Amino acid sequence: MTVASVAQQQAFINSNLPLASTIAGQLGLSPSEVLGQWALETGWGTQSNYSTLNNPGNVSPGGQLATYPTMQAGAQAYANVLQSMGVTGLGNPQQFATALEAKGYAGANQQYAQSLVQTIGQVQTMAPGTTAPAYNPGGGFWSWLRARIGDVGIIVLGGALVLGTLLVVSKETTINLGAK
Repeated sequence: MTVASVAQQQAFINSNLPLASTIAGQLGLSPSEVLGQWALETGWGTQSNYSTLNNPGNVSPGGQLATYPTMQAGAQAYANVLQSMGVTGLGNPQQFATALEAKGYAGANQQYAQSLVQTIGQVQTMAPGTTAPAYNPGGGFWSWLRARIGDVGIIVLGGALVLGTLLVVSKETTINLGAK
């Protein structure tokens, strides 16, 4: 296995952060959790499952390593696998890693959770803004938050967090969280 340099690790994070953020939003996870798993599964992008198979999550249906036409398709397959396993909306990297190991994501690797938590930690150190759960109006963190604040919503304007009845994602998108 090739050992990735710090520069390769940073390039991997930079090039995959937008896609990882999208996938994290679907799963109710933080981008660092998704990036950490992709880094672990692909040797920070140095292995062929990443570079030629477009398979950042090392998805292997039926024990056969899958090939995807685009990285986006491979990332979506990864998201679908985690959703089908019920590994979504977890509270922290340790819970995420432990759930993956318990559900058999890494096969017989008994050290998977420990390795994944360490790799997620590396991602968080190199890209500190990746630790919060990504936005997902349909579930995950936002469902958790709504369940705790009841009828009160959140308004995000210019980076400020204000309690209210609507969630303003952008000038073009307003989502009414509504009443429980």
